[in-house]
Amino acid sequence: MTPDRYLLAQMTRGIADKVVRKAIHRLRQLDPGAGILNSNLTLNFWDVVCVDIAFDETGWFPFYDCTVQQVLAELVDDLEDYERLMLWQETDEGIDWMISNQNVHAFPIMEYDEIARMLKNEHLYKEARDNPSKRAEKHYFQSL
Repeated sequence: MTPDRYLLAQMTRGIADKVVRKAIHRLRQLDPGAGILNSNLTLNFWDVVCVDIAFDETGWFPFYDCTVQQVLAELVDDLEDYERLMLWQETDEGIDWMISNQNVHAFPIMEYDEIARMLKNEHLYKEARDNPSKRAEKHYFQSL
């Protein structure tokens, strides 16, 4: 990673963390629906994501991945322009644009879904792996 990419990553970490915390809060408020997991525990949507990320057990990845993407896209839409721009520069699309348009002084057209995808794959799912829901772990080990 180049020094300028490293600095950008450090500056955007706070914004990314804020969005991810809000997304997890929203996901905890969502009911995953009956039958997703065979459990006597009351699991929320975040719990289901954690079970699948940590143990690759539910098989519901396409379902929850779409929902997580949608929640993050809504939160990205609520950000200030400068916050979106900083996060967008972390995406492949943003990096390519910045390299190709170094002398352009126009504001780029950003794809909010691309920002949400980056937040999902590089931040939110990492959080699910690194700090899984304790209820999700309890469910997994009870079902063995």
